[in-house]
Amino acid sequence: MIKLAAFDIDGTLAEVGRPILDQDVLLLKEIEARGVRIVLSSGKSIYYQMGMFRQVGLKDPVFIGENGCCIAIGSSLPPETLRLPIPASYTDQRADILADVTSRYAGRFWLQPNEVVLTFFFKDEETRRCLRQYFSAPPASVTVYEHVDSFDVVPKGIDKFVSLEAVCKHFGILPSECVAVGDGMNDLPMIKFCKYSIGIGPLAAGYTTYHFDTIREGLRQILRMVEP
Repeated sequence: MIKLAAFDIDGTLAEVGRPILDQDVLLLKEIEARGVRIVLSSGKSIYYQMGMFRQVGLKDPVFIGENGCCIAIGSSLPPETLRLPIPASYTDQRADILADVTSRYAGRFWLQPNEVVLTFFFKDEETRRCLRQYFSAPPASVTVYEHVDSFDVVPKGIDKFVSLEAVCKHFGILPSECVAVGDGMNDLPMIKFCKYSIGIGPLAAGYTTYHFDTIREGLRQILRMVEP
């Protein structure tokens, strides 16, 4: 029995910078109506996600932001939150990384306003190459994810596995009752946590229980998994 479905957003539920398609919203709401708790797990902040999903119309979603560092329950403000301990080593290193990247590449990136994670949106391909080289050997206190438009600098030891585990403990849900849906390498931790998983598009088929080219096919697969 599936009780929780965790979704990445960009590249999974929606194309980067685009809304979720109306037909996919209907499928997502049907999954929720069948008793499945919907979790949105993204590199974006929880407040970005809450604004986006307030228009979607889910009844009681959970938001995991900044690749696992922030958790909010429901779309109302102020949110009910679950807090994960952030290592002091990361807090110290974060300031050094920000200062160094700014001194090297000032004006060539936009910094996403996060609570914990450093997210550098590069303005051109040359800056992407520079940042890729810069983060090729990151400090021991951080994990770095490269995306189509940005780099995330995340505390080592915190990821979508750890945050989804905290959510499931909060609601009394087992990993065997969960399915994760994603398209990238930063989704692999939550895919590892869940008994079932669905890869979308570029994520290699071998990583997940199922693999589809579109999210619509993935949503329909979840509905088949929760059919009465």
